[in-house]
Amino acid sequence: KYDIFMIDHGKCFPGGYKWNAETLQKSKKFKKDSVVHIWTVDMLNGLNIITSYIEKILALSEASIEEVIQDIPVDWNVSQQDKEALFNYLKERKKTLADSVYTFVNKYLN
Repeated sequence: KYDIFMIDHGKCFPGGYKWNAETLQKSKKFKKDSVVHIWTVDMLNGLNIITSYIEKILALSEASIEEVIQDIPVDWNVSQQDKEALFNYLKERKKTLADSVYTFVNKYLN
């Protein structure tokens, strides 16, 4: 059984730990071929497990995404403008998620 968790949010977005509305708009394609991600691909027995997680992400409603973003803790100092940019970024990334993941996995799956 596999569980996938996003645990290092600072490396998930263009701009790294200092992402904001400006950095989220700069890059249409954000690729991060980290050693950890490459290593995890090597543990896959096929694409089925990845496909099930992609389907779950794609099933998230825009309202659910918006709700989570609005619940970002105040002490993270994320402005409303940055929250709106994050929402738009995630909404757009959903459109290319499957292709991006499959391209990455196929690149490193031996």
